[in-house]
Order: sequence, then structure tokens, then C-alpha cells
Amino acid sequence: MRRGGTRLVALACGLVLGAAVLLGASGCDSYDRFRTGPERTFRGAVLGEGEGSFIRRGFAAGTTLELSFDPSAIGRPEVGTITTLAPDGAVLFDATPLESIAPLSHDLLSELTFPGAGRLETFLLLAHPTSGALAGREVMVFLSLLDTGEIEIRVIAGTGDEARGDVFGVFRLSAVTP
Repeated sequence: MRRGGTRLVALACGLVLGAAVLLGASGCDSYDRFRTGPERTFRGAVLGEGEGSFIRRGFAAGTTLELSFDPSAIGRPEVGTITTLAPDGAVLFDATPLESIAPLSHDLLSELTFPGAGRLETFLLLAHPTSGALAGREVMVFLSLLDTGEIEIRVIAGTGDEARGDVFGVFRLSAVTP
């Protein structure tokens, strides 16, 4: 009986391990729908219309953001790029690389979530624009993968004081073909 019990435990451990591998693999595959390439990108406008929007600082109403992104690159130095275009032609980000923050993979902050349903995962990234009004500044970018297949991006530079050139903006992006 003891020998049979050992086999049963080994079988149960094998099943649990197999299930974990399958769940892990399916989780990675589900993020493939967020990958961009030559025939697909993500684009959307900043939220908050009108003058004095509390959610939009430093971005003109109607500013769009375009994202290239590879979810499998999270943890590598560069995971994608962002480009913005305001209605007046101003560009704050011009194919600016999105950079992973290596120590986050070992910190609880990497498990950051926002309240509400629908977020699969949120990544905290950095951008360092080399031209435009934000040139030379370090910008925080929160990139959330949504279960709808959309991506939500929050861009934060400074405290949101527009007089100092700070920005705060939330963009809801959908997949488009360029």
C-alpha cells in the first residue's frame, strides 16, 4: 500500500506541475494580442476634453499617442516606443523608447494594480525623450493591458504643474493598422 501511495503522490505532483506549465504558457500566449509590428500598432487620444481638464495636464485636447510594444520584452532594456502628436503638430514623444526598470522584477511594486475589473497586468516603465518640451526629463509610463484587448497608458512627468512643463495624461489605445 505504501508503494501505491507513493505513486499516487507522484502522479498528483505531476498533474499539478503539468497544470502550472499549461496555465503559465496560456498566460503568455494571451499577451500576444498586444504585440505590435509592421501591420499593427496601438493608437488613441488623451482623455479629458475642454479647458481645465483635471485628468489632462500638458497635453493638448485631441493629442494622440501611438505605441509599439512587445509584451515578451518586459524585463529587457527596451519594450517598445511611444509617439505623440498634438492637433497643432507639437510632438512630446517621437518614437521614444519605453524602458523596463530592472529592479522592479524583485519588488512588490511590480504587482501594481488599479482598482476595477478588466486589467490583466500593469507595467511601470520609463521614457527619456530626446527632443521636444520633455527633452532630458525622466517620464513615468504606466502601461495596462486590458481584457478588452485595449491598452491604457498613463504618462507622468513631474507633479502635473503645467507652468513647469509637467505632464499628466491618460490614453486609451486600440489596435489599428497603419
